[in-house]
Amino acid sequence: MRPTSFSSFAQALTSVDATRSAPPTPSELITNRILIYFTSRCRIEALKASLVTSLKCILAEPATIERELPSLSMQAPFTTSCPPKFAENTQVFFLIGAPRCGTTALSQYLRAHRLICFSEPKEPHFYATDLPGMRFAKTEFEYYENCFSSYNPHQHRVVGEGSVWYLFSREAIPQILTRHPAAKFIAMVRNPLEMVPSFHQKAFESLDEDVAHFPTAWELRSCRRQGKRIPPQCREPSLLDYGNVARLGEQIERFFALVPGDQRLVIVYDDFARNPRQTYQETIKFLGLPDDDRVDFPKINQNRRVYSQRLLQWAWQPPAVLRNIAERLRQLLKLKRLGVLPKIRSILVKNSHPAPLSDDIRKSMHEEYDKDIELLERLLQRDLSNWRNP
Repeated sequence: MRPTSFSSFAQALTSVDATRSAPPTPSELITNRILIYFTSRCRIEALKASLVTSLKCILAEPATIERELPSLSMQAPFTTSCPPKFAENTQVFFLIGAPRCGTTALSQYLRAHRLICFSEPKEPHFYATDLPGMRFAKTEFEYYENCFSSYNPHQHRVVGEGSVWYLFSREAIPQILTRHPAAKFIAMVRNPLEMVPSFHQKAFESLDEDVAHFPTAWELRSCRRQGKRIPPQCREPSLLDYGNVARLGEQIERFFALVPGDQRLVIVYDDFARNPRQTYQETIKFLGLPDDDRVDFPKINQNRRVYSQRLLQWAWQPPAVLRNIAERLRQLLKLKRLGVLPKIRSILVKNSHPAPLSDDIRKSMHEEYDKDIELLERLLQRDLSNWRNP
């Protein structure tokens, strides 16, 4: 008989094979993790049936797990029976990149609109299955239930997320359209000679890059295409090919071939930086929402300089002993978080523009991008000659 209350349900789970004296098996460890997770989320009552089914599969043989729970595999993230949690009339949209083109600022502005539910974190990269190192959410449950936990069907008419590598990915947009055929897409583009140095600076801050000097990192791109000189902390080596990641003409051409015209919007960073209010209004209109009369558009996620990557790495990944001490202190003080490491990181990273490009690097980048910029001009039917080599 299925348990009829939260306490009896939890008791039923924890009593599974409790009399065994042998060490717990991997399947039992997974079971315990599932119990802890669902208990902490306080959603047991709504998920009893699906959790009991999952529990039976977990306690079965591995072959049964793969057959009955294919969503546990990273290679099959869309086969789970967990449906999207959004109301049928909810508009879904995706802010698909490119990186360092203003997506963080625009997402923050959109997040503040009372009719929009924006994902947390901003960039789950769930659908970018060809970029596994960037994926925060790897199953549909993680994606829909965790990233959109603030969704309120009685308030939110629009739901969106801002994974900046969807435009670069070859798999993300087709898989989004399979799940959400009526989804809307917003792409943001920028002069590659501005975008790439800014992205390099961000990659160095996030420990994906270990070469602080941009000209040196730029010259390493062919070497890295061969899988060489990849930093050990890099989540996705293909993103260190700076020549490839900023071919926005190719990416927009692929984007246009997949998404109908009435479901897509392309924003040029120059316009956004010059008049964020107008760009915001156009975006709100594209999403079918009323203007909320927002007038404050602060600069967000500006370029930053890292003063010591070694110390920053320590601040991102402190030794286990320090993590344990901090966790005990947090529990003793009954705080949600101590906030010490974010403070240290803020000291080590300060707002700073990338260094000016040398003539040689500028020439090399124009050789890499000018034809692609011409393609982007034709696609957008817009003059971008100021991006190209004079």
